[in-house]
Amino acid sequence: MNRSGIAITGGGGRLGGELGRRLSAAGYAVTLIDTRFPAWLHGPSPGIRLVELDLLSTRAQSVLRRALEGSRVVLHLAGLHGLHLRQGMRIPDIWRSNVEGTWQVCAASMAVGAERVVLASTTALYGPGSPPGDDAMILNEQRAPMPDNPYATAKLAAESIVASTVGSAAEGVSLRLGRFYREDESSYQLRKLSTGLDLEDAADAFVAVCEAPRLPCGVYCVASDLPLPTEARLALGKDCRGVLKQHLPGFVDEVARRGWSLPPRVGRSVDSSKLQSMTRYRPRRSLATLATKWRAEMRSVR
Repeated sequence: MNRSGIAITGGGGRLGGELGRRLSAAGYAVTLIDTRFPAWLHGPSPGIRLVELDLLSTRAQSVLRRALEGSRVVLHLAGLHGLHLRQGMRIPDIWRSNVEGTWQVCAASMAVGAERVVLASTTALYGPGSPPGDDAMILNEQRAPMPDNPYATAKLAAESIVASTVGSAAEGVSLRLGRFYREDESSYQLRKLSTGLDLEDAADAFVAVCEAPRLPCGVYCVASDLPLPTEARLALGKDCRGVLKQHLPGFVDEVARRGWSLPPRVGRSVDSSKLQSMTRYRPRRSLATLATKWRAEMRSVR
């Protein structure tokens, strides 16, 4: 795909802003679209254009079409998240934002001739994972979704809109992202045993999708996952420590030394190998990276 315009809805968020900076630095003309932007984005680089727009407003289509003109790739990050649901956001608002908003973006993208539309979806649509005593679920593109909350259900509907609206006219892609919300350092890192996704890896995944010459339509799972064989991924559901001791020597002891609480098991493990096989995406912030950093720190104090 030639270097050309890239539009990002939800461009005022953490991920959208990071992508805007990266893609602009790489030479792309970037349009960020959001209802509002943080102060630091009001003085962006010359390669970034800001468009303030509510995707659910009556003028959404006309403004969106003008904003998307010249964009070959549209990254649709805008929407309400599972965190909003836990904070008490109304279910109809979750639905309108994630479903109706996706339709608005897809319709405008097709009207201006965009060649690739990429939805930020979620691994939450697979449900909570296996019960204690069972092997961990391997979350990949072959596993059937089992959404168990309104947010996940809305994202599954949004994926359907991308598939049906974009269809054969362009490449419609849904990235099922692991969770990259940062609460504290230990949970942010150890969640990578399951569905954790580092913000840096999330940005890497979208950049890789933008730069792929061709990308078959469909869904792709994204996480900061360790390159574990199937047997090890399954075993995470019964013996998390044993898997780490075998595949990441020294990590368990270092976790204990730092006072972190390692879970005895995890009920699900994301496998991002399909996206890795189709693009340049490689998780750079997995627990293997953390282990390497810790070993370097230990050597420096000896």
